[in-house]
Amino acid sequence: MVYALVAGTVAVYAVIAKYVLNGVGTAK
Repeated sequence: MVYALVAGTVAVYAVIAKYVLNGVGTAK
């Protein structure tokens, strides 16, 4: 269960980082 929670959190952070990088790329 704990491992699933950690994996889910990592996936969420990966998606957020992807959107942030895309936002910076479009802004610049």
